[in-house]
Amino acid sequence: MTEAQDKDTGPKGWEVITGTMGTDFAPDPTVVDSGSVAFKFLATAVATELKQHWIPVGNSEAVYMVEAVLRAESIAGGNIITVDVEKFESDKTTSKGTTTINNAVLTAVDTWETFGAVVDTNGAEWLRVRILKSATAFAGWVDRVDTRPLPRGLTAKMSSITQAISTGSITPITFNSAVEHGITIETSTPTGVITIPVGGRYMITTMIGLESMSDGDRMSMYLALNGSTERLLAERIMAGAGHSYLTGSAQMTLAAGDTIEIEIDHDHGSNLNIADTSPSASAFSRVEVTEWRG
Repeated sequence: MTEAQDKDTGPKGWEVITGTMGTDFAPDPTVVDSGSVAFKFLATAVATELKQHWIPVGNSEAVYMVEAVLRAESIAGGNIITVDVEKFESDKTTSKGTTTINNAVLTAVDTWETFGAVVDTNGAEWLRVRILKSATAFAGWVDRVDTRPLPRGLTAKMSSITQAISTGSITPITFNSAVEHGITIETSTPTGVITIPVGGRYMITTMIGLESMSDGDRMSMYLALNGSTERLLAERIMAGAGHSYLTGSAQMTLAAGDTIEIEIDHDHGSNLNIADTSPSASAFSRVEVTEWRG
């Protein structure tokens, strides 16, 4: 919350949906965490709801970090301060979903706690943060709510599958498990195809392992762009037998809709596996793609 307050309707930058200023909520500069003026929900049995003014995001598939710093005088069951992020289309009416920041009692009495979540806008035009104190008679505080854009990112890995890589054949890695923040990968088939949402600079970092290679075997790792092998990321000739690991990275200017894949090739003479069972090489096999804003 900011130090300037609108004493008639609520904190500056927020709209009062339910509750009354001075009766159900009020500024409280005596209890602060970050140096700003804390806003207090008074101990009334009224469901008090505030909504932040509209945040334009422009249908950009952007990613935001939203954090709220909360405090409560009681953590009894039902004493909840809910914080969530509502997403809307351009009409500010059609919902594009909601991301929950907190919807539970806090973990300690009279202690500032920080709650946060990464919010994918999912093509929304507008965001709005909502704070709701439950209709139970306890006091709670909101010190601040921060909303800031993040670079888009993706981390994908192998999970509970084994992929055989044929000898002498460049093969795409079929990552089947991912954490996506504005960048997507096809994991349901899986194909391992990563799709770029908007044009810009991206950093691609990957580490891939193969099991049971022999002395003198070659392992190569490539990056494919739009279905065609684009560049060699790393290569290794085995000195001794065992698992082989390759790491590689590339910074690229990509267009919206471009696809990228990580590919592996080897000359072992028979198939080799990428598996996810420790201590196999591929327990570490993954790819990360990050929007570059440097």
